[in-house]
Order: sequence, then structure tokens, then C-alpha cells
Amino acid sequence: FALRAPQGFVLRIHLKNRSKTKRTLTVASVQAPTIRRPREWSYGWQFQDSPEFIAPGHVARGTAVHSNRAGAVAFGMPGASVAAANSADAALKFARKGLRYENQPKTGSPATVLYRSVSLAPGEEAVFYLVLTTGASPQAVETALGGLMRDPEAAAARARATMESDIRTFLARLQALSDPDPRVMKFYHLAALQLLYARWKVGKTFILDPWYATLGLDSGGLDCYVWDLAYARVAFSLLDPAGMRAMLVALLGAPLNEHYSIEPLHGTGVGPFYAYNPYSFTASVDEYLKATGDRSILHEKR
Repeated sequence: FALRAPQGFVLRIHLKNRSKTKRTLTVASVQAPTIRRPREWSYGWQFQDSPEFIAPGHVARGTAVHSNRAGAVAFGMPGASVAAANSADAALKFARKGLRYENQPKTGSPATVLYRSVSLAPGEEAVFYLVLTTGASPQAVETALGGLMRDPEAAAARARATMESDIRTFLARLQALSDPDPRVMKFYHLAALQLLYARWKVGKTFILDPWYATLGLDSGGLDCYVWDLAYARVAFSLLDPAGMRAMLVALLGAPLNEHYSIEPLHGTGVGPFYAYNPYSFTASVDEYLKATGDRSILHEKR
């Protein structure tokens, strides 16, 4: 389950012994994260630089926090033991031996492992959780992780409810179709929901909330490109006119006669001018005007 506040994930591990004999096994998660900020937010590979090694800053109570100058990430498994090593393979070996962080040499190694042993009788089931969250500092992620660890299922339920609420809100804005074929409605709804994949709601992290990126599920494509906004202009103007207006105004500051996109942190222009920009922008504004009648946008200046 992807989490919005705090940003992270809750992973549920469901085990069932389908054999006729008792089974004992180790559930383990190995962490050796690289935390880096991109040089740019445009489409493409942005992380060529060698990563800064991240030694675990805190390991206890089934948690491991890694951090460096770029940020922090915390991992947790309720009831788990923790070990650290200089490689993922070595960390797994420590888990198999039952070696714990508090009774192993403090090497400052970048890999950690969270692990639990479980014994299941025939037909018996068990559920485990792995939780992770990211943030700007070790203190912030450790605090957020503590809340998630206390009730990971509740955190997952809140994330699911938020997502379902977003979907209902989007679909409620669609224009009604008279006597539609169910197959048409399914296509209609799925097409509308594609806009959600491009939407980021991260509070004050970006210049706008929500922020609509060209590649919403790709960390290397968080810029907003004017031609991609134009491709989505019909759905955008119907489903989130306020969000579209904010993006159109922000694009003016690129400026579009010099760049093809804007990045999310400061709204500055990225890339060269594209001849397609004037058409893309004016077509998007025209669609917004037709859908909303809000002519005040024509008086905006950046």
C-alpha cells in the first residue's frame, strides 16, 4: 500500500503452511538504500553520480534508519531483530545465524537486515508487515515510522480510503452519458483515472499541491511539459479545473519562449524552447476556457 502522509509504503506478508508438517522459516528484509537528489527533474536518467554510502544511523526495536545529506529513509518490521553488514549477502548470513546488531561489531556498514523467525503448524497462517517511510531527516522518518509500526493495517486502510475517495471525486466530475453501454462506461472511467497517475500531493514540497507531472510514476519525469499537458487538456479541464489553472499559470513563468517544461521544486524552466509550445499552451488555455468560462486567467501575468 502506497502512503501519502507520511510518504512511504506498508507491505503485508501473508504466510500459510500448506504442507502436512510443521515448518520453520525466517522472514527477512535487506536494506542497502541509496538516497540521492536528482540534478534535474526532467525525463531521463538523472542519477549517474556514485551514491554516498549510508550507514545506519539508528537500529533498534525492529527498525533501521539510513540517512545522508540528501535525506533519510526508515524501515520497520514489528517484532523483528536487526543486523548490519557491509553487503546485502552478508546481512542475510547474519540473519540466518540470528546475529543481532547489539552483539555484533559496529562497522558502520551500509546494509541492514530486519528478520523474524516463524514456526507454522500444518494449515496455520501468519501475517507480517514491512513498513518504510522517507523524509528530510532521520528524526522525521523515525517519528513517522513509529506511528506506522504501531498499526500498519490502519495506515494501509487510510491510504486505501484516500485513494478511493480521490477516485470517487474524479468520477463524480465526469459529464453524464445518456443510456451508456457498460463497456463504454468502463473505458470512460479508466481514461479519466489516468490523470490520477500524474498527480502528486506532497504538501509544500512542490510549488503546487497538487502537482501534475509528465511521468507521475517515474522519479525521473517530474517536470510538467507543456505539450503533455496539452494532450490531457480535455480530461484535465473537466476533472480538476483548479489544478489545471494553477499549472497553466505556473508554466508562464518558465518562460515558454525559452524552455519546454518547468520543474516542481521552484517552477523554473528546464530544457530548450520547442516550436510546439505556443500551440500546446494556447490549445490548453482554450480548452480550459470552454470548460470553465473562467476568463480571469487571461489577465494572469508572470
